[in-house]
Formats: sequence, structure tokens, C-alpha cells
Amino acid sequence: AGRVAKKLARAVAQAMDEQSPNPPCPGLRLNHDLIQAGAMLHDIKKRETDHAQAGKAFLESMGYRGTAAIVGKHMDLGAFLPKSLTEDQIVYFADKVCPPWGLDLDFDTRFKKKMGQFPHAKDNILRRHEHTRHIQARIETICQRSVRSILGQD
Repeated sequence: AGRVAKKLARAVAQAMDEQSPNPPCPGLRLNHDLIQAGAMLHDIKKRETDHAQAGKAFLESMGYRGTAAIVGKHMDLGAFLPKSLTEDQIVYFADKVCPPWGLDLDFDTRFKKKMGQFPHAKDNILRRHEHTRHIQARIETICQRSVRSILGQD
């Protein structure tokens, strides 16, 4: 899934840069290297408990603070999204639509299934689902085309 997430993140960042001189995101510049590193390394400590924070600590210990910050947020962006789209949101989105078997833009079904499997975590799952939908809408608004189109799948 890491390669698929990296491909998706790269395609989204490139498509956004192509639109950046135009509204609604004048001046938006994304750090492609940071996005690529975050997308490739987001699951570096997948086998550990709280792997996002374990990965963040590991990368920080090696001096990669920017990548570490993205890795630390790839599971949960917190309660509120900032107004502008950021590198960590792109990696978060790529993670949510790239399960182990590849790309799956039908994430609504997977989030609903997770709520059934983990009813005690329903509020967190709902928030993550909403963040994923909101990020997708931001990407599609900025790029003026669907994520499927960005990936050449329409």
C-alpha cells in the first residue's frame, strides 16, 4: 500500500501545483519531497502499538522532523482541519484510500464497516471519515477534477 499511497500523493500534489496560480489556491506551494517521504514512510513502524507515534519518534531521532510530523498525523489529524490544504492532509488522504490491497476510493463503505467492528471508537471513525471526505473535496476543488481523473482512472 505504501507504493500506491506514494503514487496517489505524488499525483495529487502535482495536479494541485498545476492549478496553484488559479483560484481557489493562489500561492499554494506544496513540498513534494516531504509528501513523498511521508507517503512512503507513514507505516514504517506498522507492527508496533501506536505505529504513527512510534514512526514519528523514530524519524525524529534520525533528524527528519518534517517527515516525522507527517507520519505522526497519518492516522488522525485531530479535531479540526486547517483552512488550507497541507502536506500532512495529502498523506492522510492517501493512507485512507490506499488499504493493503491497493487503491480504493469507495472509502465510505470501509469506514462504515470499521464503525460496526469498533463501536466504542465510532466518534473517532466518524471524524476520520469526515476529514477524508473533506480533504477529497478540497483536492477536487483545487484541481478542478476528480481524484479518479487525477489518477487517470475515469
